[in-house]
Amino acid sequence: MDRFLQSAKVIDSTAAAWVARRDAGMGSAEAADLELWRAADPRHDEALARYESTWAAASRPRHTGAAKELGAEIAGAARQQRRRRVRRAAAVGVVSLLMLAGIWQLWSLKPPSGPTSRAIVLLPQQQTLPDGSRVEYPIGSAILVDFGGRFRRVTLTKGEAHFQVVKDTTRPFIVEAGGFQFRAVGTAFDVQLGPKVQVLVTEGRIAVEQPPRKDPGDRGSAAGAENQPESAPHTLAHVDAGHLLEINDASAAATGPAEPVAVASLEIARRLAWRNPRVEFSTTPLSEVLQIVNRYNRVQFVIVDPALATVPLSGLFRADDPETLQHLLGSGFGIAAERRGDEIRLKAAAVKKSR
Repeated sequence: MDRFLQSAKVIDSTAAAWVARRDAGMGSAEAADLELWRAADPRHDEALARYESTWAAASRPRHTGAAKELGAEIAGAARQQRRRRVRRAAAVGVVSLLMLAGIWQLWSLKPPSGPTSRAIVLLPQQQTLPDGSRVEYPIGSAILVDFGGRFRRVTLTKGEAHFQVVKDTTRPFIVEAGGFQFRAVGTAFDVQLGPKVQVLVTEGRIAVEQPPRKDPGDRGSAAGAENQPESAPHTLAHVDAGHLLEINDASAAATGPAEPVAVASLEIARRLAWRNPRVEFSTTPLSEVLQIVNRYNRVQFVIVDPALATVPLSGLFRADDPETLQHLLGSGFGIAAERRGDEIRLKAAAVKKSR
């Protein structure tokens, strides 16, 4: 029985971490690792579904503007989960719920010491292209840039990338991925290369095409520039802002891809969450955590009680989401947070006396 409970604890903790990591933003490589973990054991999928449900319940107040109710939602979800799972929930307890709400993993009353304490800011790779367009991609993704011919051309060879294209009607901007190309003049869109090629348009409109026959004249060389015509691309679809298109593979060009589907703004934000700054802490004093978080927010955390400065925290969460951190500190760690204008003032919560 002890071995089963330990296994259940590890599975639940891992599922909680995956749900919170996905909310913080995952690249295609991490998404592939998640799929491998899900396929390894039927209990993994079960735990993932359970924590997705709890996370959705906990996140709802923040998304609807009632963030002050977040702590109560988390506590309520925890009570409901304990009633359903009884002994297994006892094995997991509050730790998994805290991990769920931000991948908080460690909590100790002893101040951190030595080289084990660390804080890492995780940002996407950013590149400014020769025309001023910008491309962002998570670690593990790769692109090739070729601006030497008649087109501004970028090839996505691995992973995912988001493009913010400077308008130039004389030189279309083309992204190639998975046997297809996505043509824009001036717009913003995200391309993900995986089992399915996905394109999500956030601004403007793009054309999805089957690439034409390669033209030596488009290599930027003088020898190939002498009026050598390029066969016209075959347009498969147009995708407007707020829409997503999935294409299985290059063979789908014969029949055309599926129709673009509208995507809600919250879903767009979730899919592109990897573009937001994330912070990973390991037994890092609260004072150092807040110094980093404050760089990314207009609202600033202030420690009123000096004893809180050395409280060690570990986890991974979005640096630009102070509301979640505020409620985690309050509901999980007994730290009172008072909002005063653009300040969140932290002090030890008062202990309620029992009658």
